Amino acid sequence: MRSSAIRARLASFQNAYVVALRLRAQTGAAQYIVRTENPLQPVMVTSQWPRDGEILLAEIH
Repeated sequence: MRSSAIRARLASFQNAYVVALRLRAQTGAAQYIVRTENPLQPVMVTSQWPRDGEILLAEIH
């Protein structure tokens, strides 16, 4: 598999959702899936409310 295909899969919403569910189960803290302005990491999981330039896609409580 090419690195761009791997990167696309790792940076997908579906992968972020799985990561957010695991982090929520492990930490007990709410997790947020946000869209960023970074083309190399367009979606990320964070335990903090989205910052400027980030768009909230999902909240995991």
